[in-house]
Amino acid sequence: MKNIKSTILGAFIAALLLVVPLWVLADVTITITILPMVTPTVIANPATNITHISGTLQGEITKTGNNDPSVRGFVWGFSMGNYTQSWNETGSFGVGTFSYTVTNLTTGIQVFYVAFAINTIGRTNSTEMSFWPLMLPLAPTDFTITQTGASSINLTWVKGVEANATIIRGSSNGYPTSETDGYLVYNGTDIIATVEGLDLDTTSYYYSAWSWNSYGYSVDYATTSLEGGNPQMVIGIILIVIVLTVVAYVLKNPIIHMICVPAWLVLGVFLWNSTWPSGNTYLPTAVLALTILVAIAHLAMTIRHYLGLRTTPLTHADIQGAYKKQIRDLTAPKDKDFWP
Repeated sequence: MKNIKSTILGAFIAALLLVVPLWVLADVTITITILPMVTPTVIANPATNITHISGTLQGEITKTGNNDPSVRGFVWGFSMGNYTQSWNETGSFGVGTFSYTVTNLTTGIQVFYVAFAINTIGRTNSTEMSFWPLMLPLAPTDFTITQTGASSINLTWVKGVEANATIIRGSSNGYPTSETDGYLVYNGTDIIATVEGLDLDTTSYYYSAWSWNSYGYSVDYATTSLEGGNPQMVIGIILIVIVLTVVAYVLKNPIIHMICVPAWLVLGVFLWNSTWPSGNTYLPTAVLALTILVAIAHLAMTIRHYLGLRTTPLTHADIQGAYKKQIRDLTAPKDKDFWP
């Protein structure tokens, strides 16, 4: 009897376990939705890292179209709707951003671009975006140099297009080739700069000028220069004049003495007008005075010679010779006088 009861209870429990789930499921609806595959959704974002010659295009896939794109990229050009260049990459791309840097751009020419993505359904283009390469200024023009004194010059120029200011660098070893090369001469908004304290007689000066604005420096630059004298030549001239002086005194030659007079005067004036290191206010005048004294000495030697004056004391032989000449003059026969 006990076994029969257990069997009946087990069958009842099994029936419940079978019937209850069926009863519950009878009121449940299972829906299966099949999403259609469409073309992806793509947008173009503002370009970044813009310079005067490059910029980074930005794109983004916001929806894959239930079918990951296998190609994404950009097309771009330099007028609205006219795209002459392109770039793309292949793979399996989900939602996310992508970018590409375009180069060799030109200042002042606007760039128009569109982002796109392609899946198996088709291609989608974004709306058009654009950007301007940075407006770097053009280099200065008519960059000239004018000497205004023995040690000063004026630099003048025409300010470059789109320039806010001009920077000038200088060197004595060739034209500066960058905005940091050489030494700073001028940086400002004027169109003229005065440079003083130069050694124009023996040193050459080279100048380069760039324009600049808030975007940066001009790509190109203007140049001008002033060639200084040759120090070796100046030293050579001084040595020649000194050698002439030595020869004139050794040979006691009046012609060489006479040549030395203008030579020393010209040399003195040249050195007096030359550029001297700062702090030597009186040295040029002292050098000029010395050369004038040497020229006067040469002139005196020339005059002495042509006036027959001796520059050495008379010796005993000289005196005897003078007496003998006088005796000969007194005893020599005279021409007869003719009287009417």
